[in-house]
Amino acid sequence: NFIINAALDCLCQSMESIWSKKCNNMSLKIATKSLNYSLIFLTKKTKRPNKKNFVLLAKASYFIGKAMNITRTTAPHALSYPLTAYLGIPHGLAVSLIMKKCIKKNLISIKDIKKINIFKKLFKVSNIIEIPKKYNSILNSINVDKKLKLDNKIINKLATQVDIDRLNNNPVFLNKKDIVEIYKKL
Repeated sequence: NFIINAALDCLCQSMESIWSKKCNNMSLKIATKSLNYSLIFLTKKTKRPNKKNFVLLAKASYFIGKAMNITRTTAPHALSYPLTAYLGIPHGLAVSLIMKKCIKKNLISIKDIKKINIFKKLFKVSNIIEIPKKYNSILNSINVDKKLKLDNKIINKLATQVDIDRLNNNPVFLNKKDIVEIYKKL
């Protein structure tokens, strides 16, 4: 579903913008708005597209576009591009699956209490370590939690195609072994 993929992309970009090494006060404010709209859109109980829901997604897209001009994406996007390019997995789905494997490590690396509080408030949790479970429940609720089971040849090919610029913007350093492990867990 194109709409769900767009919403997943907004959600992941919003999270990445907040934890990005390039995050500043302006981008944080803007990405927070996008994350809020993305979460509202993806956690709506109704599956029917309507004008109100499209407005939420349009706002999320608008704000994350502005934030990305400042921060750029991080590891989840860097590792998702080869999944789309070589395996044809829709971009929003690809990045959401990679996010599942990066979310915990990146969240616990955050030292800025303001960012931690933003994540806790918007995901409606009392502790940041509860967010990966909440994130997974969102994917389950919209039926996009997939298992890929990639073979070693494909994993090695994907690992050589990762966008290093985007990877360098990630708050946690990932070496080639880490990247291969993330792909193996898909």
